[in-house]
Amino acid sequence: MTAISEFLGNALGGLALNFGISGMVGGITGVGITLAFHPVMLLGGVLVGGAGIAAIRANARQPHLYIVEEW
Repeated sequence: MTAISEFLGNALGGLALNFGISGMVGGITGVGITLAFHPVMLLGGVLVGGAGIAAIRANARQPHLYIVEEW
């Protein structure tokens, strides 16, 4: 269950990144927000942005620390 929720979180985060970046680039180049809704751009945002967010989330996790005591 956690894998599904992590995947959905990464995919939705990647999609949000895609809308922001593609919308900004579209606004600068003059084509408008329609660049963000292009199917290839949507898929690229989910894949590349989702992978980027997964990497960020993996690096942000605290490592498990194990304490070994000697008797």
